[in-house]
Amino acid sequence: MDNVEPIEDTLEMDHIDKFTLECLMNKSQYSKYLSKTDPKKYNQRTEYYIKLDKYREPIMKRIDEMIDGNSEIKNEITERFHDLMHSFITYFDNKELEENADNNYNKKEDDEDVLFGNMDEEREPKQKTQSYWGKKVNKSNELLMFSTNMYKRKN
Repeated sequence: MDNVEPIEDTLEMDHIDKFTLECLMNKSQYSKYLSKTDPKKYNQRTEYYIKLDKYREPIMKRIDEMIDGNSEIKNEITERFHDLMHSFITYFDNKELEENADNNYNKKEDDEDVLFGNMDEEREPKQKTQSYWGKKVNKSNELLMFSTNMYKRKN
């Protein structure tokens, strides 16, 4: 009895398996698979595509009317149409952002982003710098007289 899985888990796994097959198979392979494993769903799907072909022209006409704002349809179709249009607008906005990001990335690739790219080239200073110590700087060993010996403890 320990090996028995709850029914809910197996149903969930079946759902995930079906979804995975839908995503990984092309349409014709999935149709063949569906016709063998789930004929009822295959028939529903086939009927849907037949009706879609049958009503394609009136559907396209209504969509054009709704886009132009001349539609007389005022029910759930209008709400779903507006939801669909919002989805399309969001999709195209995101697509545009993605293309702009790709273009900006490609422009940055063209620029040289090398920190030490021109190290071998000698550059002349743009203007001569002046010394803050005067015209002549005297270097001496005066610092050598200060050593760590002066800090030693005397016993």
